Amino acid sequence: MRAMEIADFLHAELHGGDVEVEKTSTLDGIEAHSVIFAKKYSEALAEKINAASRDVLAIVVPEYDGKIRCSYVISNNPRLSFIRIVTEFFTDRPAPVISPSAYVSPEAKIGVGVSIGSGC
Repeated sequence: MRAMEIADFLHAELHGGDVEVEKTSTLDGIEAHSVIFAKKYSEALAEKINAASRDVLAIVVPEYDGKIRCSYVISNNPRLSFIRIVTEFFTDRPAPVISPSAYVSPEAKIGVGVSIGSGC
């Protein structure tokens, strides 16, 4: 996916280029084409991010604005934003299924993506 798609998902502005994002990585092992987050500002972390590939999307607190060279999105809660990104874009969801042995009332309203197991 593209960085702009992630920024749009977060309802946030993308700073920098619309890089390709294929995976997540950590601040200890920043990889190209990944998304990372920094929940607190420090000059050392800014330098570490700047030393890494520019093909990275960083989710950062406002103090990083203008201090890093890779693409970034500003968030007041980067950890939560990162979790939302992982959940939306990097988590496999099982296909919804209704077990043949489940009893479902004819009047039941079943939501999209719901699974109903046996004996339920």
